[in-house]
Amino acid sequence: MKLVLFMSRNNNFNFLRLLLALLVLLSHSPELIDGDRHREILTNIFHRISFGELAVNGFFLLSGYLIVQSWQRTPKLYSFLRKRILRIYPGFSVATLICIFVVIPLAVAPINFFTPINFIVHLQEIFLLSPPSSPAIFQGKPYPLLNGAMWTIAYEFRCYLLVAILGTIGALKNQRYGYHYLY
Repeated sequence: MKLVLFMSRNNNFNFLRLLLALLVLLSHSPELIDGDRHREILTNIFHRISFGELAVNGFFLLSGYLIVQSWQRTPKLYSFLRKRILRIYPGFSVATLICIFVVIPLAVAPINFFTPINFIVHLQEIFLLSPPSSPAIFQGKPYPLLNGAMWTIAYEFRCYLLVAILGTIGALKNQRYGYHYLY
């Protein structure tokens, strides 16, 4: 008989996520105004890393831990990939559609408001988890991207695929329950 223990979800991960999100906002806010990152607090102290970079790395570390734990709870490829796809694609799709149908029309000059939308290109971008392409709507700004944070999603999904591969070959079995980790 196999004993399955489920970890409590009563933890501080949500607090850590909130803290990391606040660090990203704190870090990027002054830089988005004029591109000068030297006013950012951590960059000002160490001249190498910003709170934003630290927070993004923290998000990847935290996400990696939780994703490996997800695989260990249900080590079945189909189930794992289904959960990851349902975790990423709906939110990414909605964010892309908001960018295309709300942000772009509000940001472009009225003369360009009725430019045709290439749905095939945007569907490909959603499928490939690429940030939405857009006209140069933030010309003259330090970061002209429509939604600069969306670049991380494709990397996150690739990490999901890496966990699926490592899990499938047996490299992520839990040592506590008679399995081993690949180090």
